[in-house]
Amino acid sequence: MLVLSYCLSTFHFDRAKLAINLTVFPPGSFEQSASVLADPVQTGVIYKCLKWLRIASVLDFFTRVGVNLSLCFQMRHAVSLIQDPRARLTSVYPKNHRVSAAFFVLFAVLICVFVSESVRTSARACEPHPECVVNAHRWTRVASGSLTQCPCLMLIDGDGAPKTFEEVTQPKDVTDKVTQLATMGELQTIQLTNRYLLTLPDELRRCTEMKYLYVGYVRHVEGTFGSSLSALPDDMFDDMSALTFMHLGVHPGMQQLPSFAGLTSLQSLNLAVLPSLAALPSVDSLHSLERFVIAGLPLLDSMPDLTAIRKLKWFAVVDRGTWCCNGFYKPCNLSHSMCQVHQIWGTPAATCLEPNRSEKVPTAGTLQLIAEFPFSVCAGEALVPGILEGPPTPEGMAQCNGTLYRQCEVSGYPEAMCYSARFMGITCDPNPFPIEMRRRQIAEGVGDSCDPEVEAWLGC
Repeated sequence: MLVLSYCLSTFHFDRAKLAINLTVFPPGSFEQSASVLADPVQTGVIYKCLKWLRIASVLDFFTRVGVNLSLCFQMRHAVSLIQDPRARLTSVYPKNHRVSAAFFVLFAVLICVFVSESVRTSARACEPHPECVVNAHRWTRVASGSLTQCPCLMLIDGDGAPKTFEEVTQPKDVTDKVTQLATMGELQTIQLTNRYLLTLPDELRRCTEMKYLYVGYVRHVEGTFGSSLSALPDDMFDDMSALTFMHLGVHPGMQQLPSFAGLTSLQSLNLAVLPSLAALPSVDSLHSLERFVIAGLPLLDSMPDLTAIRKLKWFAVVDRGTWCCNGFYKPCNLSHSMCQVHQIWGTPAATCLEPNRSEKVPTAGTLQLIAEFPFSVCAGEALVPGILEGPPTPEGMAQCNGTLYRQCEVSGYPEAMCYSARFMGITCDPNPFPIEMRRRQIAEGVGDSCDPEVEAWLGC
């Protein structure tokens, strides 16, 4: 009850805001994810607290059942003593058991000392790392000046709305920070947004209990949108069987993904804006997958066998993906916008797959799964400028000067608004969906309070 009370009093989430996003934005849009709106630190802390209430292993089951049975027997014995006073002993703690009593008292004192020192020393080890929002409690002998002894569980760092073009092109370098906090092998959550990451350090391989990996708009080469994280080690996920959530977003240079064979517990997979990725790895091991979103992968001309995915509750494919119209699972239609030259990424027009091909043939299980989501898989047109935002520009960000929802101008569009789409930076955006979203928020009194000086044009 204490844990639940703490969670209810600490976690705050604007459900009305999410309801508006679900109504306004197309299926599979970034803004339709609840994790986008929730405070990442609150989410991480609450997730950790609620996890303590779950029975996640056989050991947990027998431990908790054993404790409850022991308490039950003790209470039953106490009731029987109350009902039959003659069965009581003359002394609850007989004098000849003083040694045993002293042992238990000493044991309790040692436990208190151990817990106190574990909390104190682990807090000291993590003091140089404010990005570590949750750490394990380990009795640690902290070496002077050491930065690699923090038993960090959750690393969260990012900027969801960079205000200047310099902040976008020269983000904070977190390469050393990730290395330092991964050294102990305790990391279970990593969430990085708008950060400079030269490479994924080898120390991450030690974090075999990794459960949540969000790497969104993390830059690999400073200053160029087209040079984000370009590759991941082939065996990156081999020992991450505990990973349940993975989001890889805005990495235009990434041409290949590592094997998913080790991701046996993965429940949510989001792949967004990977315009150089031409194929997905096998998903045969993703038996637990419940949410699968593909957005902005224009070179995909086929899908792997999806037969093994049996628990899927949401499947969305947004923007291009030539497999939607090149004859992979339905008759080829090169006149469809998803098979034409992409107006944002510039990817070339698709060609029809050979009718008598022996490869890239959908299985019956794949066709059945696609048919279960007719309104969210390959249902719309390819996104065009004004609907899908490209990288921020100095001119667009200068108009906004770091102010959200300000009216601005983009040539060729009737109206535009300062907005940070997909956390890329506050820039002038002609996309009508965020504009409609903000108008509804103001009309319904939802979300951030409106500023009449800035948002009068939206109805404030």
